[in-house]
Amino acid sequence: MSIDCLCAGILFADIVCAPIERLPQEGELVVSERISLNLGGCAANTALDLAKLGIKVGVCGCVGDDGFGQFVVDTLRRGDVQTDGIHRLSGCNTASTMVVNVRGQDRRFISSLGANTRMTVEHINDSWLRRAKVIYVGGYLMLPGLETEAMVERFRAARAAGAKTVLDVVYIGNPNSMDALRLLLPETD
Repeated sequence: MSIDCLCAGILFADIVCAPIERLPQEGELVVSERISLNLGGCAANTALDLAKLGIKVGVCGCVGDDGFGQFVVDTLRRGDVQTDGIHRLSGCNTASTMVVNVRGQDRRFISSLGANTRMTVEHINDSWLRRAKVIYVGGYLMLPGLETEAMVERFRAARAAGAKTVLDVVYIGNPNSMDALRLLLPETD
């Protein structure tokens, strides 16, 4: 199937608790009204939202060969997103985040980056890259395998072919982040 937008990048399974009154003390249990499993990650969320708008979209990224990985793939497929570009990697877990919501406070996140840390430019579907009108990379700076000259070349080639390039950055405290951004920003629309 052809796609109009290629979403490459981080894929997560998010475990989200409904707001609690306060964080538990050490060894204490605090009850949440509900805890849910949701799709997460910039590339996954963007692809699902675009598909809801009727855009033909495909996702490229990495998940583990585990239940969370199956959940990510199944959720995207049910949302009419092409998942042929998702690679299941053995020996690592699918990225997951616990989202802790405390009433009246901003969310707290505890994450395992999992298979996302193994993604490289080779995991991006070349056929989709050549034909998509929009190339979106979500979660950049969480994807060390994309912080390369090869990724710059992919963006450059996509723009030369008439595609728009979009870069969605997730900052996780690396003081060298600007160096990675300086490589790719000149090729980003």
